[in-house]
Amino acid sequence: MKKHRLYIIIYIYVLMLVLGLSGRGVAQNHANRAYTFMNATHSARTAALGGKLIANADNDISTVLYNPAAINTQTHHALALSFVDLGTGIKSGNISYGQNWENLGNFAATIQFVNYGSFDGYDQNGISTGTFHANDLALVLGWGRQLDSSFSIGANFKPIYSQLEHYSSFGIAVDVSTMYKDESKRLVLAAALCNVGAMLTTYTSNTRDYLPFDLQLSMSKSLSHLPLRYYITLHHLYKWNLRYDQDTDPDIETDAFTGKRKTDSQFIQGLDNALRHVIIGGELTFGKRFSLRASYNHYQAKELRSSYKGGMVGFAWGAALHLAKFDINYSRSVLHLAKTLNFITISTNLNSFGKK
Repeated sequence: MKKHRLYIIIYIYVLMLVLGLSGRGVAQNHANRAYTFMNATHSARTAALGGKLIANADNDISTVLYNPAAINTQTHHALALSFVDLGTGIKSGNISYGQNWENLGNFAATIQFVNYGSFDGYDQNGISTGTFHANDLALVLGWGRQLDSSFSIGANFKPIYSQLEHYSSFGIAVDVSTMYKDESKRLVLAAALCNVGAMLTTYTSNTRDYLPFDLQLSMSKSLSHLPLRYYITLHHLYKWNLRYDQDTDPDIETDAFTGKRKTDSQFIQGLDNALRHVIIGGELTFGKRFSLRASYNHYQAKELRSSYKGGMVGFAWGAALHLAKFDINYSRSVLHLAKTLNFITISTNLNSFGKK
C-alpha cells in the first residue's frame, strides 16, 4: 500500500509539472487554438452526458479516449465504432480497440478523424482551380495501469495530422489522467489533463497556435435505492472567464434609448461564469438491457444559443441497448437551434464471439 501511495504522489507531481510546462498557452483565448477537433465528442454515451465523460469505471472502451486511466484488463479485445454527421457533408468519428500484453500493460488504440468533404477552389481572379479536400486525423495510443483496487492512472500519446487544401500541419499531444473508485460507496472520482502539446509544423508560416488544452475534474455516484448514476464534471478549470466575446453576449441587452449595454450584477455574472464550468448528467438503467441518459452543459447553452431564443441548446439525451454481444448507443445533442447532432456508437468485445 505504501508503494502505491508513492506512485500516486509521483503522479500528482507529474500532473503539476505538465500543467506548468503548458505555460502561457493555457491562458490563451479559445480562438487561438489549433486541432480543436480533438475536443470533439464522438462517443454517443459521452455526448448524452454532456460531451465530457471521465468519471466512468465500467470498462466502456468508447470512453477511454477521454480518460486513459479507464484502460484495464477488462478492455482487452474491446472494440467501439462511433460516428456523428455534422451536416453539410462533414463526417466525424473514431474507432477504438483495447489490447493487453502481460509484460507491457493495458493499451488502447484510437483513430479519430474529421472529413470536411470536397470544396470548389478558385483563384483571386475567380478562375476555377478544381476541387480540394480538408481532413483532420489523430492516432491515439493509450496506456492504463491499475495501482490497486481503487486507484488507476493512464496516459494518451497523440500524433496529429491536419490537411486543408495543399496546406498541412503536424503536431503532438498527450493526455494524463487518474481515477479513484470506491465500490462500497458507488463513487468514482477522476482528473484529467487533456491535449498538452504543440504544433510541430505549421500550415503557412512559423506562427504556432496553441492546442485545445483542458483541465477536468469529475465525479459520479450511483444512488442506493434507485438505478441512477449522476455525473458532475468541471472543465476548463485553468481559466475563470469562459465567455468567448462579452460584447456579443446575448444575455447583455442594449438600452433602446441610451444605447448603453445593460449588465447584470457582479454576483450574477460570477454565478454565470462558475456554472459555465459545470456539466451535470444522469444515467438511468433498467435491468441489464436498457439505459437512458440526459445532461445539461451550461457553457454550450450560453455560447451557442440564439440571442432571440434559447430553446433546448445545451441539453443532450440518449439511450443504450445492451444485447448479448453488442452495445448500441444513440444520443442527440442540441448545439444550436439550427442543428441537432445525432451520435451512434456500436461496441463489442471480440472475446464474446469465442464463447459458447
